[in-house]
Amino acid sequence: MFQALLQYWYGFLIALILGSVLTLLLRKKFKGLVKDVMSRAPLIRRYWFFVIIFSLLTTGVYVLVLLFAPVSELNTYINIVGQVTALVFAIFVGYFAFLQVIENRIDKLQDEGYTHFKAKDYSRATKIYEQVFSINTKNFSALSNLLELYLCQRDFEKVKSKLNFLEKSTLDQRDHLVVFYIKIASFILQEYPAEAKTVIIKLIDFKKNNRSLVINWQFNDIKQSPAYTSIEENFQKLFNNVTLYLQNGFSPEDLDKFEAGNYYLAGMTV
Repeated sequence: MFQALLQYWYGFLIALILGSVLTLLLRKKFKGLVKDVMSRAPLIRRYWFFVIIFSLLTTGVYVLVLLFAPVSELNTYINIVGQVTALVFAIFVGYFAFLQVIENRIDKLQDEGYTHFKAKDYSRATKIYEQVFSINTKNFSALSNLLELYLCQRDFEKVKSKLNFLEKSTLDQRDHLVVFYIKIASFILQEYPAEAKTVIIKLIDFKKNNRSLVINWQFNDIKQSPAYTSIEENFQKLFNNVTLYLQNGFSPEDLDKFEAGNYYLAGMTV
């Protein structure tokens, strides 16, 4: 076996050189491919992660077989490895196909729930998003919309009960901004100024380290709800200023005032 490898050493050398050259030439494109894959849905990322790991492990097994299997039984070992790897791969492909069906179902439910949310059919939208939550408790987008629906209906106990799930589902810094928003909005809509101030201070500390970070959010969904229109004007102004801060919408002068504690920007502090 080793004699055969030594006999064709030049082939391995040529393959190594060609592989190195191709890697250097395609490095930028490869980085772009990796970035593209990572920007896709979590299920697709997990699938390609599995494919890469599986391919590397399979290659390693074949190399071990070529190096250590008796020459007389080499074909037998290769056939066994081929059948086992094909079976394992088929099982995982089936598993990911099943997950894709579930993900498609979740996407359809989210679209339906969002339509009812925009139509201010809060009850029906809530039931749909709760169905999504029952399928996947880590879907940050659906869960954040569900909590905002609870806010629109002044169901603060349910907001509180699911905030922990939302915090555990964050994937990036923008998700943390959404968590801050939900917490602050909950206290403002309950007209709890001291509690709102505590979270706003934490938000300001967070934003100072992430100045360019903003969230793309439809704040009008709450502003058009009875939960918002029923609170006092000062709290409405506080809510509006918090949303401006989350979108980097302040002028430099107003930004300094807000971060100094003048959350109403009218000579008043919470």
